[in-house]
Amino acid sequence: FRRCLKNGADAFRGWRVQEIEMGPEKHEISLSQEDETATVTARWIVDASGRANLLRRKLDLGTDTGHHSNAVWFRLAGGLDFEDWSDDQEWLDRMPERGLRRLSTTHLIAPGYWLWLIQLATGPISIGVCADPRFHPFDEINTFEGFLDWMRRNEPQLAAEIEGRQEDVIDFLRVEDFSYASSRVFS
Repeated sequence: FRRCLKNGADAFRGWRVQEIEMGPEKHEISLSQEDETATVTARWIVDASGRANLLRRKLDLGTDTGHHSNAVWFRLAGGLDFEDWSDDQEWLDRMPERGLRRLSTTHLIAPGYWLWLIQLATGPISIGVCADPRFHPFDEINTFEGFLDWMRRNEPQLAAEIEGRQEDVIDFLRVEDFSYASSRVFS
């Protein structure tokens, strides 16, 4: 994105793309922002819409990756120090000093899922899971309450830490079948 801007591209941050009309020489993009609308023309369009995949959808370029997985996550204010979960000295001695482990991305892995614990620089910790729906159906984890119940069954020590801190939950997000691909990434 920065490279495109450096090379003269215009960015329309905060605008919503309403329509893209592809033409042989130029393309027309209809935009809106609050009560304002605009139309711009361009020879090239860079799709920086992320998961919205505007051009992939418009040009029907989506392909099945064969990897079907779901993800849910939340941020917990105040972080979490999981070194307190064990007094196993061998495990504790793997770090040069106490308190450093929480600064690393930590993964808890079991059949059909991997769960992350990522201490964010801003203070909260991100806790989430990528789960194979053949083992862990999306409807079991797609709400905070469902995810907490899932953790009680699969990661009870983590669930116990969160149980008393539900007021510290900042947000909860989810993406079903998040893997996507495109048959063409430039034209």
